[in-house]
Amino acid sequence: MDDLQEQKAALKFANVSEAVFAESYVEQILSSEHNWISSRLSWLFISQSFCITAYTILVTSSIACRESMHQAKILTIAIPVMGIIFSVFVGLSVQAGALVAKRIANARAQITQYVNTHADTTIPLIGGNPIFRQSNIRSTAWLGALPHWLPWILVTFWLLLLVY
Repeated sequence: MDDLQEQKAALKFANVSEAVFAESYVEQILSSEHNWISSRLSWLFISQSFCITAYTILVTSSIACRESMHQAKILTIAIPVMGIIFSVFVGLSVQAGALVAKRIANARAQITQYVNTHADTTIPLIGGNPIFRQSNIRSTAWLGALPHWLPWILVTFWLLLLVY
């Protein structure tokens, strides 16, 4: 049985308040995962701003003396390589976090379905997969994940600087 089939399996709770408690717990875990993703991206942008600033100063500096030309040439390669490494590591960790968050969001939506059915409410379904997400808010999952592409855009930026 794959992950999606396991998540679609019927949930059983003793009562609705037990389901609401479970939903609250799952929401806390999901919030924690989103905080990790946000922290990773924030750290990346701070580190990249230092790397880009150092690279810009290095390349545009017109007062480079002969003794430091060798170090300057090394740094014009080392700074982009370091930027690429940071971006790849953060990009991979953000993708891993997003995968975990998607599974947790699906679990939250499944519990929400249970609560909606057994308590006669209409709490919106906000899962990671389309089957666990209301049709009128499906685009928010894709649009909300756009920042996850930024590490890969930075990798491209650094590669272009190395090539040209």
